Amino acid sequence: MMQRWLDKDHFLFGLGLAIVVPTLMFSLLMGVQILSMNVWKFKLPLPTDIVLFLSIAANLLPFRYYMINRQHEQTGKGILFFTFLVALVYVYIVLGQEESWF
Repeated sequence: MMQRWLDKDHFLFGLGLAIVVPTLMFSLLMGVQILSMNVWKFKLPLPTDIVLFLSIAANLLPFRYYMINRQHEQTGKGILFFTFLVALVYVYIVLGQEESWF
């Protein structure tokens, strides 16, 4: 049953997958940071912009899986579209925090 659900070749399925994967990765990384501060009493040296970047980069795994292993082009397009949009927003936010580019 689960195998058929993951075997879809649809743009909206890829879009949904591209939203879920970075959200889970961000939650996992922030959870590990909070756990390390509260339980283990040390702070991991991961700034929020690096955590956001790693969360966006996590979309490479399902993108590669659906494009190479499954050859589901529409699902891959959905993942790529959302990843590109989020990456543009990320670059705008990170560069907006800088005082000067030069």
